[in-house]
Amino acid sequence: MKTRKSILIILVIAFISVSLANPYERKHNRSVMDQPVMVEEWMTQPFATLIEEPLEVEDWMTRPFITN
Repeated sequence: MKTRKSILIILVIAFISVSLANPYERKHNRSVMDQPVMVEEWMTQPFATLIEEPLEVEDWMTRPFITN
């Protein structure tokens, strides 16, 4: 019986805290989500056509890491 009362009290406190949360903050988050997404040209190009040079793997990069 004690655990039921404890759980009920926790749920009521959680509901009240969510209900009394800053409404401006929630409205602000909604307005941010409504803004259009800016898509740049590099975001739409396939990975194979990137201008960057390929990674060069050197010998020391492939050796196991051993400490004495």
